Order: sequence, then structure tokens, then C-alpha cells
Amino acid sequence: MFDFSDAKDMSEKIILPEGDYIAWVTNPSWGISQRNPNNRFLRVEFLIRDTRGDVKIVDYLNLYNQNQNAKDLAYSRVKAILTALGKPLRVNSDQELLGLFNGQLKVKIYHKMEMYEDREIIRMQISKFDKVESSGHDFSENEKVLTSQDIPF
Repeated sequence: MFDFSDAKDMSEKIILPEGDYIAWVTNPSWGISQRNPNNRFLRVEFLIRDTRGDVKIVDYLNLYNQNQNAKDLAYSRVKAILTALGKPLRVNSDQELLGLFNGQLKVKIYHKMEMYEDREIIRMQISKFDKVESSGHDFSENEKVLTSQDIPF
């Protein structure tokens, strides 16, 4: 038997406008590619606080991949993330790398239009990672704090 009465209600997906935001790096974990079990990726979540709720963007970093371009892109993104978090760039193990993915950083979000079945959807992606100049509060002076009137769609 299943009891879904206490399950959270589904909410509409929040699409943030393009721009700079403060994100919390959370829940790093290793995964294995379904297409090729020799390829492994680091899954990292970026949590962004918005006045309408929390927004989560997930990145899959192909650190163990037979495609050198995918691997090079993943290495560049990991370097940018670790630099923004103020973490070391030389790591001795997979487990040590997981432990470095925590903290706050500034991210630049852009929109990518994709086809899904028979319709076009907006996918939020992160194009840049930077250090947070000050911490200890939810929003910096230069960061967007959104209200429902700010959303262009």
C-alpha cells in the first residue's frame, strides 16, 4: 500500500532570468553512464534561492569519459568551480574530490532552447563560476533578488 497524502504538491518549474546569482554547491555524487559503463560522471547540484522558491540546476561532469572533448570540458568546469570555491586544484582521489564540492559561489545563468517531444523548452544552464566576494547572507547588493514582476515570461 502507498500513502501519498503527505507528499509535497507539484509546483511549476521556476525559470530564472539570465544573469548572475549566488548558488550553493550541494549533493555531489558519482554516476555511471548508461550508454557506456566505462564512462563515469560527477553529478553536482547548484541551489539558488529565489523569492518564489529554491531553484536547483544539476551539472553532469564527464571526468571519466572516452570522448576527449567531453572530458576536457568537464575538467575546465571543475577547475572553474574549485577556483570559485577557493579549493585546491590537485586532488588525490574521487572521494577527496567529492568533499571539495561544498560552499557558495556566483554563477551566470543563460537560457538554452531545446526541443522536447513536440515543443520547445527553456533549459537553464550555468556559463560561468566566480568567487563570492562576501558571505554570511543570502543575497549580495549586486545580486538579483527577484519578485514575480521581474519575470519576463
